[in-house]
Amino acid sequence: MALFANDAPTWIAIVTAYVAVMLTPGPNFLLVLDAACSGSQRVALSSALGVASGAATLALAAFLAGSALTPSEPLISFSRLAFGALVTALGFRTLTSAARPVTEQPVKAKRETAHFRIALATSIGNPITALFFLAAAATAAGTVTTLERVALGAAVFAMAAVWFAAVAVIGGAGMRALRRGTPSGVRIAQACRLAAGVALMSFGLHRFIAEAAALPF
Repeated sequence: MALFANDAPTWIAIVTAYVAVMLTPGPNFLLVLDAACSGSQRVALSSALGVASGAATLALAAFLAGSALTPSEPLISFSRLAFGALVTALGFRTLTSAARPVTEQPVKAKRETAHFRIALATSIGNPITALFFLAAAATAAGTVTTLERVALGAAVFAMAAVWFAAVAVIGGAGMRALRRGTPSGVRIAQACRLAAGVALMSFGLHRFIAEAAALPF
């Protein structure tokens, strides 16, 4: 039997909706863009793969667990608070790193691995993506085979990897071209990182404050 043949319109709707979620600028996009602005394509691609791996993990968890995955409202609120705090911390880290002169940027071992882990944690902790896949799993409940669930996870990874790798490559190429140009190009590259840091902190603080204000105590 062909994959997704039982309810093809539902799967097409789920994949289309995920593409819209994926393309919407958010913390994952900003994280990869910040890595691209750092000037290292390997670091940027590591971040892209981390985001894609996190998205695929969420998709697999939601569809493999199916209806058994019914998180309570307090757990959802806590995850949103934690995500807001995480993104705020990442924004602050980006700001402090971008504020240093280029000649003082520290060179650390295993930077690619560190950026992969950060991107993976940010992607897995994204409540918007998590709730999307939970809703999608509920929509497709009863019509999904195990092979289809695994295939969906692989498709999510492939789509996210292609999109965020494109962001990493194109953004990184632009930043490297600026850095090789005039001193003003270096300042523009740093300004991009500062803007990414401000955007991350603003997004994280907004999510954290909004969720904290909604708590019952």
